[in-house]
Amino acid sequence: MQRQRSFKRWKIQTQYSSLDAFVNPEQPVVHTVTHRGIDFDLLTHDRGSDTTLVVFHAALTPRALTLPQLQGGKLAEDTGCNLVAVSDPTITDTELDLGWYLGNSKTGKLPPVLAPLIQSALDRLGGSRTIFIGPSGGGYAAILYGQFFPNSIVLAINPRLDLGARPASDWGRYLDQAHDAHTNVKRIRIRREYAVVRLREKYAEMGLPFDLCLYQNSRDRTYVRHQTRPFVAALKNDNRLFLRMDEDGNGHRPIPGGKLREIVSSLSLDIPQSLAIQKAGFSRPS
Repeated sequence: MQRQRSFKRWKIQTQYSSLDAFVNPEQPVVHTVTHRGIDFDLLTHDRGSDTTLVVFHAALTPRALTLPQLQGGKLAEDTGCNLVAVSDPTITDTELDLGWYLGNSKTGKLPPVLAPLIQSALDRLGGSRTIFIGPSGGGYAAILYGQFFPNSIVLAINPRLDLGARPASDWGRYLDQAHDAHTNVKRIRIRREYAVVRLREKYAEMGLPFDLCLYQNSRDRTYVRHQTRPFVAALKNDNRLFLRMDEDGNGHRPIPGGKLREIVSSLSLDIPQSLAIQKAGFSRPS
C-alpha cells in the first residue's frame, strides 16, 4: 500500500528547496527538505530542555495511512524533552513499511545526508544530552546513526540488530522497491554499499562511540536468540554497552508506554550520564 502525504495533524510546515536551505526555528514545526526529488521530513519541538530525543519509527502498521510518520511527540511532551522526529524517506514513494533509514536509488546512501540534518536541528535546539530512540527496525536505525553522534545515548527497544537473521526481514522487498535490484549481482552490490547487515560486526571492530542502552523483552524468544544474544556476546567487553531485559508478554510487542516514559525520564536526569543509565535500570551484561 502506497501511502499519501498529509500534514493535517501539524499546525506548521516549512518546506525547503535544498539541503543548504534547511533552517530550524525554535517552535514545533515540520521541516521538509527536498533532495534529489525526495522529501526529507523532520519534526522539531524546542521545550528549552537540556535533553533532546531523536526518534526513529519502526515498520509502519496498516493503521498508518498517511506520511510522514513523525513519532515521539507524546513521549517528549510527557518527559519534558526537546524532540527531533525523523521519517524514513524511502517509504515516501514506495509501498515499503520501513527502509531502515538506509536510503534508496534516488537519495543515495542516506546516513551521510540525514545525519547532518539531525545535527543541524540538535545544534539549534541546544542542550547537552541527546537520546536516540528506536523500536525494532527503528532501533537498528538509532544504533546505526549513533556512530555520527559521539557520547550520545542510544535507547534501542527490542531492536533489529542483524538484517540477515531470524525473524526474516523484508530485505527482498526493500531491494526490489528501493533499488530496483532484481539480479543477484545488483542485490549483492546494494547490500555491500548500503547496509550494515550485522551491527555487531561494525561496533565490535570500531567500539561503541556512544552509550548503548539495549532494552529487550525477554519473552520475545526469537529476537532474544537470534538478534540480542549474538550482539551482546560480540560486544560484552565494550564498557558502553548496557542491557535491560524485562518480561512484557509473549512475542515481539511494544514496550509499555509507562515503562518507556520512566526510562526516558531517568535517562534525561541532570546527573552524570552513567548514573542516569543506571537509574533507568540498565547494567553491564554479565
